[in-house]
Amino acid sequence: MSDIIKLLPENVANQIAAGEVVQRPASIVKELLENSVDSGASKIILRIKDAGRLLIQVIDNGCGMTETDARVCFERHATSKISKAEDLFSLHTLGFRGEALSSIAAVTQMEMKTRTAAEDIGTKIVIEGNKIVSQEPCSCETGTSISAKNIFYNIPARRNFLKSNTIELKHVIEEFTKVALINPQLHFVVYNNENMLYDLPPENFKQRIVNLVNKSYKEKLIPIEAATDKIKISGYICKPEFAKKTKGAEQFFFVNNRYIRHQYLRHSIESAYKSLLTCEMFPMFFIKIEIDPELVDVNIHPTKTEVNFQDASTLYAILNSAVRKAFGAFSMRVPAMDFDADHAIENQNFDTNSPVVQPTVKVNPNYNPFDQLSSLPKKPVTDEWRKLYNDINSRFDSEFAIQKPTWQNDIINNNEDEVQQPKTSNNIELGDNFIQSRNKFIVGTISKGLIIIHQERAHERILFEEILSQLNSGNVAAQVDMFPETITMSYDEGLILDTNKSQFENIGFRYEKLGQSNYVINAHPANISIDEIKDFFESVLSNIKEEISQQSNNNNRNKLIAKATARKLCIKTGKTLKQEEMKTIAEKLAGCEISETDLSGKPTYAIIDLDTVENYF
Repeated sequence: MSDIIKLLPENVANQIAAGEVVQRPASIVKELLENSVDSGASKIILRIKDAGRLLIQVIDNGCGMTETDARVCFERHATSKISKAEDLFSLHTLGFRGEALSSIAAVTQMEMKTRTAAEDIGTKIVIEGNKIVSQEPCSCETGTSISAKNIFYNIPARRNFLKSNTIELKHVIEEFTKVALINPQLHFVVYNNENMLYDLPPENFKQRIVNLVNKSYKEKLIPIEAATDKIKISGYICKPEFAKKTKGAEQFFFVNNRYIRHQYLRHSIESAYKSLLTCEMFPMFFIKIEIDPELVDVNIHPTKTEVNFQDASTLYAILNSAVRKAFGAFSMRVPAMDFDADHAIENQNFDTNSPVVQPTVKVNPNYNPFDQLSSLPKKPVTDEWRKLYNDINSRFDSEFAIQKPTWQNDIINNNEDEVQQPKTSNNIELGDNFIQSRNKFIVGTISKGLIIIHQERAHERILFEEILSQLNSGNVAAQVDMFPETITMSYDEGLILDTNKSQFENIGFRYEKLGQSNYVINAHPANISIDEIKDFFESVLSNIKEEISQQSNNNNRNKLIAKATARKLCIKTGKTLKQEEMKTIAEKLAGCEISETDLSGKPTYAIIDLDTVENYF
């Protein structure tokens, strides 16, 4: 038998190694920015073209490199940060593996200019696919300028997996945000296709959050602090009323100035908010953790965003306590107002000498709330209501594999206003009324049993199909605002508004960009009040941001916006519905193209046949 084990060619090995580090343009941005921070730079400039596909350039005024260092830095595992294995547990810098430049050079065409302060002439190196094309002296400023061009030019298959420019730019901004947030002492400038996106001068941490993430956050942040002998926690959390509906939105952990993801620590913060937020809301936070490097292992993932703590449970408890303490301090500074209190009684001057009379409660023993039902006017059966029964057999027959009830076409003889009511096998007439159970389910009758409709899921499905139809046709009523509303958005939210302007116009919005992050709303859909515009946009954009990274192209843009809008506007569980509202939901659900499930694939209704009901008795 011949030997089958062989060593990979160096170029193949380099491309495999590059795949661990360089997944998309944002990966290159992250590595180059971190190297510039480690160089001791006070100003860093980032330039990108075509969302990083054509060019990613990072310029810094750091320490620079000598001619020899400039050549060696492109070798695999070449680093100035560590020299022995023990150094991995005392890291105070960002890049230390020595993989970044080598991996980037394997899949791009790179050019580097660098010079130290002690030298008069710098060094220029051109490298393609890990092969040195040229190396020569050059004139340049102190520091380093690195350009990575034509990402994946030598691996077309990898290039085809890149998503749209909008999505790739979003990822680039996310990586830049992580680096710029934790380094507020540095001056950052970002250009996209020669257009300046950011110019962030040196500032404190809170100012950097406000200027980089969202200017409206200035009044939304609460400071947080805690310290022990080996752990120090600082940063900001958001006030509960400003929590987001997107999991992970504006949630940042930094350990020793390094951005990390840590589900366990995130749970610590969310549990502190547990009694203050509903289950679908998630808090924003910007937390810095300073810890003895020996107590944390950052060398467990190529991107260095996953870490292990030696005593994670203690850190969990300290972080949870710090959040609760911040809430307490904030509450002390803000006087509480009891809106349920009867202030008219509080302001009375009572006579302390008057006798005390025990209060009494008057009760009407003859009151019967069900008497009101009999006095409700009987509404004529509409054509839509007839259609609900006539068409239901074909639409809902195959909903459940175990139970396959049918809705019989029992409504006949339409010659008169009065319509024959469906009857059961016991000849008991069934009315056309619905009842609401626990402010969550709508219960109605059909010829062979009962139908139970989930009001939130059903309305979500109804709105989705209606809004999608409006987006495709542009036929929607818009209300012009006499006093336009101004809203402030983060960069990635603004990017969604800019790239989807025609879609938002098709559902009734008219807006113009004012400056870098402000938008003026001139018109809005008639079914949304002007007071709800800001909350609507924040909720819809949060839902879009949550799913946009999963879209490989813009073919489903209408569906994405319709889905996000429907989730925001649908009737929620807990809302009391009137008889006519329940009836309308049932009728419109029957007319939906896909009525069986909501947008997440969960059932919108269930049918219980009479045989099943009788089995209970």
